[in-house]
Amino acid sequence: MDGIEANVFVQRRDLNRGWSAGGKLFREMEKYCALHPGTFCFNRPLYRDNSARPAFLEFGLLKSSKELCVERFDNR
Repeated sequence: MDGIEANVFVQRRDLNRGWSAGGKLFREMEKYCALHPGTFCFNRPLYRDNSARPAFLEFGLLKSSKELCVERFDNR
């Protein structure tokens, strides 16, 4: 991973794998993007300190119905 660390951050396993309530929603949003190629989406890590682990992840997508969905997930 040398040289590409700028795009890598630690994410809670239950969030990333969809095991928690927040994780289920996170995965649903990812699946929506995968099933609708060209969907505008973003994932923004939000930090509370100087560590490499973001405290929160903000994930947003613009649905084909023009509905903007933005959720903030606890990553602590």
